[in-house]
Amino acid sequence: MDQKKIGKFIAELRTENKLTQAELGNMLGVSYKAISKWENGICLPDASLYNDICRIFKITKDELFSGCRREINYKNKTSYILLVLCLILLVFCLVIPTIMSNIIGMSIIGIVVIIALAFFTANIYKLTNISKDDKRIKIIKIFNYLFIIVIPILIISQYIFNVENYNNEIIAIIIVSLVIASGTFFYNFPYNKYIGLRLPWTVRDEATWKIAHQIVGIISFPISILTFICAIFFDAEICLTIGIISWILIPSIISGMYFYKLYCRMK
Repeated sequence: MDQKKIGKFIAELRTENKLTQAELGNMLGVSYKAISKWENGICLPDASLYNDICRIFKITKDELFSGCRREINYKNKTSYILLVLCLILLVFCLVIPTIMSNIIGMSIIGIVVIIALAFFTANIYKLTNISKDDKRIKIIKIFNYLFIIVIPILIISQYIFNVENYNNEIIAIIIVSLVIASGTFFYNFPYNKYIGLRLPWTVRDEATWKIAHQIVGIISFPISILTFICAIFFDAEICLTIGIISWILIPSIISGMYFYKLYCRMK
């Protein structure tokens, strides 16, 4: 790590936030002399202070260690717009099966999902601003491409068995599958400022972000199975609604409690 570059970056962030060295020192529990040493590249902050510094300046550890912000600079705005449209299409396709239940309609939806998911997967590294060769991105890509292969298999199976209407159980299977897929997707998803469980506390602290998304991954399978079983014996729409709300609410509450305790302890 470049001590001088990191020190200069800390000085810039402190100035942006209109803090004096003494004020920043009080927030971190160190003297203004320690802040001065960091900013002049004489030494680095203690490792135990990294999370505090990132929280105060709303940056990631990668940004701190690199000594600069890593905001995505899209020279071609079309790329960003297409990525956002892909996300919107993928979410919208969750609702369409309840409206277009015939095989032709589902085939069209399947083609749209495949194209959108393929483009999104191929360009996902742009949203996270990490290398496309990163192991985490490779895991996500493999899972998404497998999902792309499964989609036409499901559509063809519906055609072979001549199923023209999707009943509540089949819709439940689709939603449950997407929840499990999303949980797996976000469990290994790196910290970013664009997509994920974006809550006031998760976007402010990388550790809180990771805890929230790990919980999403852990509870996705049991909640999905329980929701599916309940949907078979009870009102499917109510069960699916409760299941999805629980899937979002549980990690939100736990991560919020974690951030609150961390913040209070720091204060």
